[in-house]
Amino acid sequence: MREDLRLALLSLARAPWQSLLTLLTLACGLGFAVYCYCMYLGFIEGSLPFQAPDRIVGIEATRDGDRMQARSVLYADLLELRDSLPSVEDLAPLTTLPATVGSPRRTPVVVSAAQIAAPFWRWAAVRPLQGRLLQAADEGPDAPPVVLIGERLWREQLMGSTQVLGQVLRVNGVERTVVGVLPDAVRLPLNQQLWLPFQAPRAEQMQRQERMSIGTPGHVMLLARLKPQAGLASLQAELDLAGQQLAQRYPRSHAQLGLVAVGYTNWGMSDAGTITLTLAVAAALLLCLVSLNAGNLLLGRANERRQDIALRLALGAPRARLVMQSLMESLVLSLLGTGVGAFFAAWALTLTQQAAEASSDGRMPFWIHFELRPKALLFALLLALLTALLTGGLPAWRGSDVDTADVLKDGQRGSPGVRAGRFSRLLVVVQMSLAALLLWVSGTQLYAAQQRLGQGTGARMDDVLTARVHWQAPTPAPAPASAASAASPADDIATRRSQDTRALWARLEAQLDSHARTAGIHGAALATFLPGGSASAVELLAIEGQPAAPERAPVSHSYGVSTGFFQTLDIRLLEGRGFGSQDREGGRLVAVVNKTFAQQHWPGESALGHRFGWLDPDRPQALQWITVVGVCEPVAHGLVRLASQRQPVAYQPLAQLAALPQQMELAWVGGRDTASQREWMGRAVSEADPDLALQGVRSAWERQQMALAGADVMAGVCTALGLMSLLLAVSGIYGVTHRAVALRRHELAVRAAVGAPPAALLTLLMRRSLWQLALALLLGLPAGWVALGAMDLQSVDFLWGAAASALLIAGVALLATWLPARQALRQPPSRLLQAL
Repeated sequence: MREDLRLALLSLARAPWQSLLTLLTLACGLGFAVYCYCMYLGFIEGSLPFQAPDRIVGIEATRDGDRMQARSVLYADLLELRDSLPSVEDLAPLTTLPATVGSPRRTPVVVSAAQIAAPFWRWAAVRPLQGRLLQAADEGPDAPPVVLIGERLWREQLMGSTQVLGQVLRVNGVERTVVGVLPDAVRLPLNQQLWLPFQAPRAEQMQRQERMSIGTPGHVMLLARLKPQAGLASLQAELDLAGQQLAQRYPRSHAQLGLVAVGYTNWGMSDAGTITLTLAVAAALLLCLVSLNAGNLLLGRANERRQDIALRLALGAPRARLVMQSLMESLVLSLLGTGVGAFFAAWALTLTQQAAEASSDGRMPFWIHFELRPKALLFALLLALLTALLTGGLPAWRGSDVDTADVLKDGQRGSPGVRAGRFSRLLVVVQMSLAALLLWVSGTQLYAAQQRLGQGTGARMDDVLTARVHWQAPTPAPAPASAASAASPADDIATRRSQDTRALWARLEAQLDSHARTAGIHGAALATFLPGGSASAVELLAIEGQPAAPERAPVSHSYGVSTGFFQTLDIRLLEGRGFGSQDREGGRLVAVVNKTFAQQHWPGESALGHRFGWLDPDRPQALQWITVVGVCEPVAHGLVRLASQRQPVAYQPLAQLAALPQQMELAWVGGRDTASQREWMGRAVSEADPDLALQGVRSAWERQQMALAGADVMAGVCTALGLMSLLLAVSGIYGVTHRAVALRRHELAVRAAVGAPPAALLTLLMRRSLWQLALALLLGLPAGWVALGAMDLQSVDFLWGAAASALLIAGVALLATWLPARQALRQPPSRLLQAL
């Protein structure tokens, strides 16, 4: 074994460039496979603090077979499900929500919170740092308000006080007593820092309606604990039956609804399966290409050594020993490639973790962590051994399968057949096509992301601070009987909640304007969603004078904005006016629409004075007409500016919104990002309501950069795949050309002997590579154009990317062809004739 290893190292050292190319090829495939495996482990093998975590599953509603996720199970359905799921040991409904937390020592902060039923805590293998977990007794209507907090919140809001138990925190306007502290590593169910007793929805919130909206207060998230002998398949069968029974009992609301059971990690990260499957397919494809390429290179080396092998066989060397020596070369290269690939995989995993944390804004489940794990290293070792067999087995066997007499006679018999050569050339064409596609698409993605960031949104971006505020309206106290006589208690509570919310946002708008003037800045603006984000509300439209059938109704994005929104953010009005003090509650409903909205519904005429309304299919009689008083330039509210500019958008004054949101985004315009400006913002918010807190304070550029982080990550992955495909294409071309030179050595010797110049011989050898290159570009670049069209990134500017990709691939392909050809032709004709 030691002698075989020494001979393998000497053989590799004799051809350093070919050995290095083979090593890099293997490092690409093996490293990417290790990276994908670590990503898979990061998604599914987190440290879940449960007793028997594989028995914890999520139950979600489906519509037409598609998962609806989030708060999708109607609580009224949950009450009917309890006795119809024999595979389930217990059920735990829950909801997640933002919580504004205030304490006597600190300004309020917004954290992610959860209301979780008591059974959940019985499943958890969690020991509090102090105090206790929540219990069923905490959920009663007369139970004292309590809260369970995380370690980070304890240290930041309560200064890590050892007397934390019994202290009072104000959570969403309600004073609650702290009963326990959980370790920071436990952020169940997803990434929460605060936990409240579960409160069942009120009876009026659980009414079944046609096409029920997901996420309303009557819906909950649902977790279940399976019995020891039960599995997901048995539970799914029971859910299918339960869904059919619900559809029979409630055909109007449940005809298209169903239920599905998923594992906890898939429940917490719904697209993890798609991501890991995509990575697995990409890793398998890349590893296959790598194995074929490395095999081609090693087969070329074996062909070069056929005379040496024939001589050793003639001297009595056993064939098994020669095969073992060839396999040892492949094993050494595979192990070294695994080491190099694992190093770069660890580096890529660190970058991926940082990018995921930066782009998730604290929403990534706590158990997901991408790192190089010991299990992945064992996987890499096994993969290296398998790859060594795949890449070295055939070359070792074919290289030793020679006719000793014939090879010693002329050195060329027994060479690989035409079919193998054609397959190698076809593989090279596929690799160059894939490299052209990926490099163009990834380069365009990176360029487009930087362009979108540099162009901004169409609204002011310089010296703009942005933040979010969230307010959970407390339940109003019961009204006197005389006041409630005209409406039901539920309608009365909803009306007063709406009034309280409307009054709060009005106070906040006034405080922001006042403090902006005092601070000497340009102004402040409020909006349900500021430009540059990816969220919006999409509503059905009814246009006055046009048919208003819900199934054919057009749609528009809808935003509520403050009075000075357009002037403050420098959004140009093309016609009409913005919103003023006259556009208040109870007055004529007005809106400002963007240019796209106006051209789509009133082409060739002014949109001013025209009317539209928001169409509710369940309540068509509630349609109210809204008059257009202004037309503005399109502003990018989505991630892709060109796509956002083509979307119709309507803006309404906050005071006239029919449904007021619990969350608002604000822009502080004209002041640099300094501590004093943040203090002015915080002061305005706290004076509007002491229970409000700023969340996610960052500049408009930082906000846009965070919104584009996901696109940057995908572009980076595509770029890495493109470069690896390019390296594979280079190694493939080098291997094919090297083999072609070896097979045509006699022909080259004869041509050189009769006077053929080296340039003509070089052209002869490179002609085939030129045809392969042309065919690869003809396949890869059109495919890239189609892919860019699907991503809405086609533009004349991006044709330069196609040219750059084509030149890069052409350059490396010709270099990979020229090197082995030049090496063969550097010998004088007399030396070539000696090979005959």
